[in-house]
Amino acid sequence: MLSTAWKRATYYTAEKRPKLLSSRTLRTYITLLFLLFSLISLFYCREHVRLLPDPVSANKEPQPKPDPHPELTLQLDAPRCGGELDLLKDKELDISARVKYTRRCIKPVYTGSWDHEGVHNFTSNLIPDRSEFRVVELDKCIQQQYEDATECSETIRVEVPKPYPQRTYPDFVFAIATNFKRLQYFRSAFAQWMGHSDAKLLATVIDKEGETMSGTQLREEEKRWEDLGMNMKILHQRQKDDSVTQVHMVMVQDAVDAATVRTEWIGILDDDTFFPHFFPLWKALQDYDPAKPWYIGAPSEQLQTINSFGMNAFGGAGIFLSMPLAKQIAPVARDCLSVKTHGGRIPIEGDTLMAECVYHYTTTKLTWMRGLWQLDLHGNPDGFFESGRKVISLHHWKKGSGWAAAPVVAMSKITELCGDCFLSRWRAGLRDVFTAGYSIVKYNKGNDQVDLDKMEATFKQDWDYGFSLGPFRERLERNDKKTYKIVASGKREHKVEGGENGLKETYVYKGDRRRGEVDEVVEVVWQDPEAQGWMEW
Repeated sequence: MLSTAWKRATYYTAEKRPKLLSSRTLRTYITLLFLLFSLISLFYCREHVRLLPDPVSANKEPQPKPDPHPELTLQLDAPRCGGELDLLKDKELDISARVKYTRRCIKPVYTGSWDHEGVHNFTSNLIPDRSEFRVVELDKCIQQQYEDATECSETIRVEVPKPYPQRTYPDFVFAIATNFKRLQYFRSAFAQWMGHSDAKLLATVIDKEGETMSGTQLREEEKRWEDLGMNMKILHQRQKDDSVTQVHMVMVQDAVDAATVRTEWIGILDDDTFFPHFFPLWKALQDYDPAKPWYIGAPSEQLQTINSFGMNAFGGAGIFLSMPLAKQIAPVARDCLSVKTHGGRIPIEGDTLMAECVYHYTTTKLTWMRGLWQLDLHGNPDGFFESGRKVISLHHWKKGSGWAAAPVVAMSKITELCGDCFLSRWRAGLRDVFTAGYSIVKYNKGNDQVDLDKMEATFKQDWDYGFSLGPFRERLERNDKKTYKIVASGKREHKVEGGENGLKETYVYKGDRRRGEVDEVVEVVWQDPEAQGWMEW
């Protein structure tokens, strides 16, 4: 009985008395609380407390984060690196601050004959594999790395035609009508082909409304042209209400008056007519006896334009009159402004005015000279320039003109090195096609899969150009090819292996900024063919 009572007492006590935590459990709780407090304190310090550096590391430079692609990274800077890459910073080029960069060196090997429209070959790709590109930060520089990056890993030997012969062209008088601002703008373009040529240029300046240039301003502009080796004279507009094409018409008399006994050809040009080099124009005109009357030029490439304005020479491509014909129409040039067609109902304007004047007063008819290009193209002109077509003149090249613009001055620099190589084409390796002076194209399926005998239809309304530019092949999309287009060219600023008088061309692929792509730069260095070691090859 006592035992039962004891058990009940024990049970009662155990049920009513609160349970005490064991020492082991208590230590666990304390540890967890400490860890939680530590984490909160650490987070607070990171967010709100600026830790001071220790005395040893206080004066050290902050270390940059590791580059995920150290084999690609190179930092360049204009203040220390000189001018070799400065041009990439030109805002007009709109090149990304971070670019992928590589360089290719070409040693030209002169050959006696040249097929301009054919496709030539060399074995090396011009667009390298990814590992050969260096990522360049244009606002930074490490001098030694800069020098390493601009060295060529190999020199590609390429057969090219010889340079054009050096000669002068006193047998030409050219005439343009323009305004003062455009005259200034096109000065460097004229200097590229006309400088030191002994040809004459007459420029009638048409005052824009509310803008009249003083005699001092005109003389100063003449001096700027003279300093570039050009014989240019500015004329005042005779009749203020004459249009540009009417001024062109009456300038035939001005050109005849400016001619000398050596003058054979009068060239009536638009102010944006461009000749990559003077020699091909002179050579093409050797097929025509200048003692006879000739009206030479080219119509528009667009059939619709011909249907509207007729089959006549267009001033953008260049209109050329032999002196006998010019002397025939000069006395009646002012009368030609009133010539009308269709029974006298429709007045003549544009370049048709010159044609109707020739047809109305002489028996001479248009002679179409192939290689003169009006370039009435809209959109992307790549197909034309990469087609291998021979070019004597170009037009509508000014950026922002609304036409298919192109950097013709940079493009044509190569004519000084290898003449007729301008816009010649090479299959480079198995993937690339190089059009000298215009582009390097990497074809993803290989360059043997592209029919280079046909022009790629990159511009708008290709159906309207078949008679002048066909045959065509379909346009390739961006994911089928990668195009690097020329943006600049010029003499090398520093000596290079193979000579100091070579040419450097800069070709750029514009990355898709929306996809985070950077621009890619391929510099093609044409070495001096007369450099040491040239004769050994």
